[in-house]
Amino acid sequence: MIDVVEAGRHSSIQDRGRPGFERFGIPPGGVADWFAAAVANRLVGNAPDAALIEATVSGPTLRWEREMTIAITGADCPDASLPSWRATQADAGSVLRLGPLEAGLRSYVAIRGGIEVPVVLGSRSLCASGA
Repeated sequence: MIDVVEAGRHSSIQDRGRPGFERFGIPPGGVADWFAAAVANRLVGNAPDAALIEATVSGPTLRWEREMTIAITGADCPDASLPSWRATQADAGSVLRLGPLEAGLRSYVAIRGGIEVPVVLGSRSLCASGA
């Protein structure tokens, strides 16, 4: 379980999106940076299109309720409390603070096992225009 202490500027759950529904007025959505998201997922042992946290402009502050393997990729997070672009073990009760992003707009936080949220039209991604 993850406790969201602070959401950051715009953090959301994303995956590959919902391609094929455009004719119904539903945008495909999904991650903005496929490469960074896929690498984050692979680093923790997930499928490349598993749901993960996408942070835009500034990242969230998260508390882990149990030990987890996580990876942060994408834009630089100089204030992050954990290293980027590698799998890291987060202890139960520890806090991850991404803070402001630099040299890019989006960062990704993948968690081994993925993120369980309801699947809607084949995707776990938030569709902000429909929320």
